[in-house]
This record gives sequence, structure tokens and C-alpha cells, in this order.
Amino acid sequence: MRIITTIWYREFLNYIRDRARIVSSLVMSFTMLFVFTFALGNFDTSALGVKSIQYLLPGIIATTTFMTSISNALSVVEDKSDGFMKEFLVSPASRTSIAIGKILGSATSALIQGSIILAASPLFGMKYDLFMILGLIGGMIAISLSISSIGLFIASFVKSTMGFQMIVQMLMMPMMFLSGAYVPVSLLPDFLRVIVYINPVTYAVSAFRHLALDTTNISEQVLEKMGLILRIGNFQIKPLLSISIILVIGTIFLLLAVRSFKNVSINKVALKRGMH
Repeated sequence: MRIITTIWYREFLNYIRDRARIVSSLVMSFTMLFVFTFALGNFDTSALGVKSIQYLLPGIIATTTFMTSISNALSVVEDKSDGFMKEFLVSPASRTSIAIGKILGSATSALIQGSIILAASPLFGMKYDLFMILGLIGGMIAISLSISSIGLFIASFVKSTMGFQMIVQMLMMPMMFLSGAYVPVSLLPDFLRVIVYINPVTYAVSAFRHLALDTTNISEQVLEKMGLILRIGNFQIKPLLSISIILVIGTIFLLLAVRSFKNVSINKVALKRGMH
């Protein structure tokens, strides 16, 4: 347990020290919010009783959490390059504990980033009750843990920071834009639906919108059209099931990440600089 706490704390310190990264992530999130609010100017959200910026905000919370979670796995690659990872791997600590510590550290910073957007959203007219806030925080925890596990799984195979960044960029953009965060899933072409429904961010966006917006007296047909409820064939996916799907995906990748981490060869990890 101590090694998990130590690694988690180290990841947390690295996060709060990197102010440029924190600010740039938030700037990007708010930029996307304003750009797509303008782009969706003609998209009618009145059926939900909200403005387009309020419709977009829950999706921005989800994608901010996602971006931070997957990007944080870069620290694993950096640790392998700098030699810190070798010190961990040759220590008596189990690799499972190391992997879990990394995932928890990544998820914590992602939760903070998402919570900053959540805290700022009342400035744009969002109104929350305690149930909504707790639900959104629970959803952020689920998606941050799941995506952090995916990030660690990818990072365990990558040797260079450049290679990891290229892979993340290849994954991040499609996963964000095909999640329904910016354009409702119902408006996306049918041939993209397979990608949409295997994307864990899709379920986070749908669940977050359902939790954040008042759906009282709104028909399920409208909720489906606006992406607050997903439908695969004749099967409806509502918020609780969406969060469950995210957790299942996260559990699968957690197991894969731990397994791949156990298989990392010490000989393929750099020594800490200055050590020979």
C-alpha cells in the first residue's frame, strides 16, 4: 500500500508543478466550448430547455477528464527514458502496486481538471443540485480511472515520448469528436456508429449530459435525439448503464495494463541518468 501511495503522491506533485500544462488544458477546453457553441448556433437545443453552451458543457467536462487521463500516461514513458522506472522495477515493490499508483495519480489530476470545469460551469448558466454534483463526480472518477488504465496500457509498449504523443494524438481526436461531445451522436453518419459505440468517451458524454441537465417531462425520443440516452438497435443505454460500461472497459484495461506492466523488461528500461 505504501508504494501505491508514494507513486500516487509523486504523480500528484508532478501535476501541480506543471502549471503550464494545467492552464493549456483548461484553455483548450474553454476554446472548444466557445468554438462549438458558435458552430452549433443553428442547432436547436430548446427541446431540453437549455442554450447550446449549456448543452455542450457536460461534454466538455467529459472530454477534459478524458484528455488529461490519457495524456498523463506520458509520465510512464518519461520515467522509462529517465531511468526512474528501472529503480521502481528493481525494487521489492510489486509491479501491480506500481501500475495502480500510476493509474491513481493520473486519475486524480484528471478529476481535478474536470472539477475545475464543473466549478466554472455555473458562470454559463448551469444549475446543479447535490445529486447532480455527486453523479458527475462519480462519472469523472469512472472515466478517469478507465482512460488512465488505457493510457498505462499503451505507455507500457512505447519506448519514446514522441512515439507516445503520436499514438495519443491519433486516438484522442477521433475519440473526442466521435463521442457526441460536440455533435450529437444522432447526427453522425451511420458508418461511424460502430466507432462511436466502442468509444468509452461516448458513454461518459451521454451520462454526464443526462446527469447535468434537467430531463423532467422530456420525452425519451427527444433524449435519444439529443444524445442523453443512447440506442443500439432496440436497446436503450441510460446513465447508470453507461457508467457501468465505462467501468467494465476500465477493468479490462486495468488488467491488461497490469499484465503488460509486469512484462516490461528491466533490460529495456534506461538507467537513471548519472548511474552506470
